[in-house]
Amino acid sequence: MVINNRIFHRVKVRWPTTLVTSSHESIDGMTRNLGLGGAFLYYIHADPWALPLRVDDQVNVVFKIPRHDHIQAIARVAWSDILGIEEMSTLLGAGLEFADTSQEDRKYFLEVVTEDW
Repeated sequence: MVINNRIFHRVKVRWPTTLVTSSHESIDGMTRNLGLGGAFLYYIHADPWALPLRVDDQVNVVFKIPRHDHIQAIARVAWSDILGIEEMSTLLGAGLEFADTSQEDRKYFLEVVTEDW
């Protein structure tokens, strides 16, 4: 039996995204789904044993949304894991829980999330 612990509905998106860690490390990735409470993204990292994000890390997130202004948010890493290993790279992913977003940006996320619901 699978129990869905999500509070908010999620929608599929494909937004280039940059995470900036507390040590000012920049991680480029792609947001794959979005909810009002958080997002899932994947990123490529050369070393599969050195996950740059740890659970509970706080990151600054910049969503580069096509045909829209960039959106910045502060998020907590809910999980970070290896999603798969390909011939030349390792596919890593992270689940983010939003900690701080502007009211205007939350309104935009609400429009995106409820558009297809």
